Amino acid sequence: MLDAPFGPVRPTAPADAGAATHPTATERDGALALAVALAANRSLETGRPVRTDELIAA
Repeated sequence: MLDAPFGPVRPTAPADAGAATHPTATERDGALALAVALAANRSLETGRPVRTDELIAA
């Protein structure tokens, strides 16, 4: 699973046959994942749902 975004751990080892041949995650994907994680953390702190756009104003 990690071969797709990061490449094989050992470059000389054959890549996972099910992995994409090129990385598929982008910087935008990473930023979106971070926003979701921050919203989840805030939700755990407050005990209520948190929208990701609420974090920008916070």
